[in-house]
Amino acid sequence: MTNKAEKIWIEYSRLMLYIARGFFSDEQTAQDAVSEAIIRIIENIDRFEEIPSPLAKGLVIIITKNICRDKMKKADLPTTELGEEADLSPSPEALVISEETVAGIMACMAKLPEQYADILRLKIVYHLDDHRIAKVLAIKPQNARTRLSRARAALMKLMKEENLV
Repeated sequence: MTNKAEKIWIEYSRLMLYIARGFFSDEQTAQDAVSEAIIRIIENIDRFEEIPSPLAKGLVIIITKNICRDKMKKADLPTTELGEEADLSPSPEALVISEETVAGIMACMAKLPEQYADILRLKIVYHLDDHRIAKVLAIKPQNARTRLSRARAALMKLMKEENLV
């Protein structure tokens, strides 16, 4: 009988390495990123109920990408950010929406920087609270709330540009 961590490794290790190779041309750096990601996954193992599952796969992808972005920042490699502006509009998840609007929102989310799209997925799709998001992303809860607020503002800006709100 294998434990959760082993099941995650067996099911998702190739995917994790594929993601890391997309960030780094150096194989050793990509493997290091995967090692760090599996450590973060083990630290958050209680979030993984069924393996394989869409939730497990989503968490593995987000954690792996976040580790890779952190490694890139530490190495002073460029990352992309949208300009942040304060927006006091209602959050996207608070809107009553039609099927067409859902498609529009998904298109807007696809245009967001990955770290914004990831944090919105953790909050909206996986229903994680701010403390759990902070733990998954290895940031402080206040930073998670700030990033979530910026992600919502960026999404609202794109939605306004697309006349969705």
